[in-house]
Amino acid sequence: MHMLDKEVKDEILHSEQNADLRGGCWSRSRYSVFFTINAMGLLKVYDILTGLGSPVTTFRVCNECLTAIAPHENGQLLAVGSHDGNIYLVECSEGHVVNTKTDKANLIAYLERCSHFEKTVDARLKEIRLMQASEDFATDHSAFVSKEHKNTENNKERNKDRTQVKEKDEDSKKKFRTRRLEKDDKSFFEELAESEAAFFQTVKKVKKNLSS
Repeated sequence: MHMLDKEVKDEILHSEQNADLRGGCWSRSRYSVFFTINAMGLLKVYDILTGLGSPVTTFRVCNECLTAIAPHENGQLLAVGSHDGNIYLVECSEGHVVNTKTDKANLIAYLERCSHFEKTVDARLKEIRLMQASEDFATDHSAFVSKEHKNTENNKERNKDRTQVKEKDEDSKKKFRTRRLEKDDKSFFEELAESEAAFFQTVKKVKKNLSS
């Protein structure tokens, strides 16, 4: 059995029943009393103020499965229907019908405590979910920052490698140009020496011709 609160949209009272429940209704005269019927032919009476762990009264209506129950307006009688089509009138005792002076106030206070408890639990669960969400966000953010830092370090390493490769290329080009200049200078001086030798030979020939 479950009793719901429309404000918290959740149950504020809960009771486990072993038998197969078939129906139930509230008392029309006493605020805290309600009735249930089951497949074993039993009518059970509960009073919220005395607890939901066990019924205050259990009454066997018949040996058939009970299927319907409805209270009379004055709360004194109950109409109970069975699976075989029979209808039984059950008269409630005075203790299940007449309210005491404190029943209404006690019931309201009890239900308010139950509702407050459920609201407190619901609020606490929301806080826990928010804390878990914040922790998950912090974990994801840390992982993201770590990944970004790692990517930055990798980019720095790649840029460093590229710079080193570029410097090596520049050094290779400089060495190549230096060797080429040295080679060009050597060729130039060799050609100059050959030209000077040819010039001096020509001068000697001319001088010899003039002497003869």
